[in-house]
Amino acid sequence: MQGKRHLALALGLVAVAVAVPRSREGARYGCVDLDRAFAAYRRMGSPSERIEAFKKEQEAYQASLRSQIVAVRGELMTQGAVLSEEEKKKKEDHLRSLLLEMRALEKEQERKLESLQKELVDEILSGVHALGKSGGYTHILEKKAVLYGPDYRDVTDEVVRRLGAREGNTNR
Repeated sequence: MQGKRHLALALGLVAVAVAVPRSREGARYGCVDLDRAFAAYRRMGSPSERIEAFKKEQEAYQASLRSQIVAVRGELMTQGAVLSEEEKKKKEDHLRSLLLEMRALEKEQERKLESLQKELVDEILSGVHALGKSGGYTHILEKKAVLYGPDYRDVTDEVVRRLGAREGNTNR
């Protein structure tokens, strides 16, 4: 999922790069390695900490659901022949409800994770925009989109530093 987001962002930036005039007096170009920026920003925390905390919390809940599903399936397999039809139906209904809960949880996790990752992407892009404005850049492209450009300056470290300062974290 994150790879798709990076790819879409990179393709959008390639389109911008193609539209950039070949030479413009006074133009100032920069590039950002988004993979490196994401990795560095994740090490700093902020939205990444929320993503990791969410994943851990959900993994624990999923493990609990899985163990309940395994237990009910086991009971049905070992006791199925001796259970009354009513008891067997109750266990089957309980198993179905656990499976539905697991599917709903997975969908909700996917939605929430996507939302948290979008927040992370938005924060990094806002850092790029802020650097672009304050640094006087006319264009900042994704580094992978720059096939040639000796006049491009890699501003990844500066973006990450500014994001860290905004979050109150100076470590990289």
